[in-house]
Amino acid sequence: MEFFQAEQLGREDQQRLHRNRKLVLMVDLDQTLIHTTEQHCQQMSNKGIFHFQLGRGEPMLHTRLRPHCKDFLEKIAKLYELHVFTFGSRLYAHTIAVTVF
Repeated sequence: MEFFQAEQLGREDQQRLHRNRKLVLMVDLDQTLIHTTEQHCQQMSNKGIFHFQLGRGEPMLHTRLRPHCKDFLEKIAKLYELHVFTFGSRLYAHTIAVTVF
């Protein structure tokens, strides 16, 4: 049963993309759109750096958008349906999406 649902969803996605005349562009979140580290560098300007923790007792994360990232995403979104992926957790991806973008 699950196979048939996945197959149906795949067909619906394909039809939607065809109607919208778009292709899918997959982009890796980490090291492509952003850079996240646990190390805080005192010498760096805090301008454009987002600081957050994923939970109590978790390390502080420092994230910076790559140069011209927002412009790139705005322009490319007109041509492609963007799919962003990460090897990080769902909480990490959601926090980045809400905080940074």
